[in-house]
Amino acid sequence: MTAIDYEIFDDLLIGNFMKTTLHKMGSLYDGDFAFAVTKFGDNGRVKTHREVDAYLREYRRRAGVDWYYHRLYENVVDRVRSTAIAYLPRESPTWRAAYHVYRLLIASPH
Repeated sequence: MTAIDYEIFDDLLIGNFMKTTLHKMGSLYDGDFAFAVTKFGDNGRVKTHREVDAYLREYRRRAGVDWYYHRLYENVVDRVRSTAIAYLPRESPTWRAAYHVYRLLIASPH
């Protein structure tokens, strides 16, 4: 709690400089815990739901159309990837072609 009070939890977490005990969680990456604490709490200095809403509104305002583009892009790519994994045999030529296109999309600079 001291790391959270001093807003350095993110720094310690990234550098693996601390031992963390979790209660009722499997890992720091379950749900949005790490993201909420590190990005909102430490870096954004927001503590309440109202402050999170204001933070996200400002973030979207500053990002402009890029925010919407990346949200759409990520949703489409994730949906195509999960569909390909679910329905195509891994050794099929279609799966290999889809994987190649996927790698090109995610490896290209956005």
